[in-house]
Amino acid sequence: MIKVGYTRSVEERYEALVFQDDASGETLEFRRALVVTAWASSGGSYVIVRDGVVHDGGLTGFALSGVVLRLVLDEEAADALDLPTEVELRLSAAGAATVAELLPGIVE
Repeated sequence: MIKVGYTRSVEERYEALVFQDDASGETLEFRRALVVTAWASSGGSYVIVRDGVVHDGGLTGFALSGVVLRLVLDEEAADALDLPTEVELRLSAAGAATVAELLPGIVE
């Protein structure tokens, strides 16, 4: 199962929706700057972080169906993050509710 968390750091000036795989410990994070920073002013409104690798944008679509989140990445993001272009994450009901509420505001 994938755990979903949300963090907002006023000190570091960002908010993030974080996905963590219980089995492997790997993380995938969608992070949006609260103020203009070097990465936020580079043209993107968010970055995707996977286990320390940061990529500016690259999510071309997402759909939440029940507790399954389907993410679609462009080729550049998929290559940089070492992921397929389509990723499915099985979430808890609470995690799905968190995603439904927060992901659109972070990546759109």
